[in-house]
Amino acid sequence: MVVTGPLGVVTGLKREAALLRDGEAAGRLRVALSGAASARATAAAEDLAESGVAALLSFGLCGGLREAVKAGDLILPTSVVWNNEDGSRDEVAVDPRWRTDLLRALSAGLARHPHGGRLLGSDRLECRSEGKLALGRAFEALAVDMESHAVAAVAKRRGLPFLVVRACSDQSDQDLPAVVERATTPDGGLALAPLLTALARRPSSLVGLLALAKSSKLAMTTLREVVALDPRFSFPDRREGD
Repeated sequence: MVVTGPLGVVTGLKREAALLRDGEAAGRLRVALSGAASARATAAAEDLAESGVAALLSFGLCGGLREAVKAGDLILPTSVVWNNEDGSRDEVAVDPRWRTDLLRALSAGLARHPHGGRLLGSDRLECRSEGKLALGRAFEALAVDMESHAVAAVAKRRGLPFLVVRACSDQSDQDLPAVVERATTPDGGLALAPLLTALARRPSSLVGLLALAKSSKLAMTTLREVVALDPRFSFPDRREGD
């Protein structure tokens, strides 16, 4: 007997979720927005699990932590690692069969070969290049985001298959202007008023924002390619006894 059900997807931003609109309309996906906040990502993943999804996917942008990871590169990590509040470290592996199936689906049409390895989950945004490189060394991680560790923890508790599909929006050598920390609303939209206020106080931030917009566009193009090649992300049917 085939065990079927929709795939639950957690994204941080509305523009990431917009790429999944067709799959959601067709009933293949259920998408929840976290607004680039770890606590809201936990709540979103729990709500999806309660709704009866068959698996959980963390989807969207990430920041590079190694020089080898360039803007626009696809990150399909083999595991997600993070530090808990008590200082202990957790690591959750993605579903290997699901990841292999996705790689197979992408192999014929993806412009760049995906990176594997570890992804770091963090509750706060690291804006400085020195900090990014230090995190990469400390955790032996290729990239970082603010949702995947929350989704991984829920998937582990719920016994659900888990996968991460991320694209690099800022390289390890790219400083981010501090205003980006106030640029997102809780529902994943653009916080225009706080952003304009911050820019008025520090106009020099505009240069960094324009650079981020350019590199983020490359990352969004990569995510769009993934969805076009396989809208269901090659989620394999699970059979009883698997």
